[in-house]
Amino acid sequence: MNNTISFVCKTNKPYVALNSLNVRLRNGGTVILDRKKTLYEIKDGVLKMEWIDCYVWAMNDEFVFGIQPETIIDGESYPSVARLFAGAKVWFNLEDEADEDYFCEIQEMSVGGVSIELAKEFEPEAYLSYLTPDEKDKIYRALWKEHVVEDAKSQIEEYIFYELIPKEDVERIADQAAERYVYEGDYDCTLSYWDNIENLVKDEISDIAREVMTS
Repeated sequence: MNNTISFVCKTNKPYVALNSLNVRLRNGGTVILDRKKTLYEIKDGVLKMEWIDCYVWAMNDEFVFGIQPETIIDGESYPSVARLFAGAKVWFNLEDEADEDYFCEIQEMSVGGVSIELAKEFEPEAYLSYLTPDEKDKIYRALWKEHVVEDAKSQIEEYIFYELIPKEDVERIADQAAERYVYEGDYDCTLSYWDNIENLVKDEISDIAREVMTS
C-alpha cells in the first residue's frame, strides 16, 4: 500500500508549519503520525497536501517510532485502513515558529489512497486528553482571567467618575487587576471574591491617577 496521507485543509497562512498529526480512533486509541516528506500547494485559503513516507511516532502515549500506519492493530485485525481510521478525530500539532493565529483545519483526508470518513465534530475532551498538566493549567488560567477581567470592569463601572475614564484605561485597569488575581495570587483569603476584585481595581485606579498627576 502507498504509505501516503493526503489532506485538504482550510488555512489562513501562505505557509505550512505542521509538526505531526494527532489521531483519536473511534475505539479510544490514540496515534501520533509524522512523515519524511511534505508536498503541498495553497490557494485561496485551501491547502492541498501530501505526507509521504508516513510513520507512527507514538501510539496510546507510548513511543513507537517507525511503525507504518497501515500496520496499526488495536485489539483486532482491521482489513482496511478505512475501517481503522473511520470516525477518527484528527488535528495537527503546530511547529513552534507558527504565528499565534495560525490554523490548519482538516476538511478531507485519505490514507494510501483510501478516503477516510472523519468525525463530524471535534470534542474538546479529546484535545484535553493530550495536554500536559502545565498546558491544562495555562488554558485554565487564561479562561479564568477572561472572567475576572469582565468582573473587574463591572466594578469599575460602579465608580461615579466612570464616564471620565478613557476606555483604554478601563481595559488596562481590568486586565492588571485580573492578572494580579489569577497569576500572582494577589488576594486576601479572609475577604470575599468581590471584595478582593474591588481592592485590586482601587489599587490600579490609584496607580493610573498617580501617573497622570506626575506626567
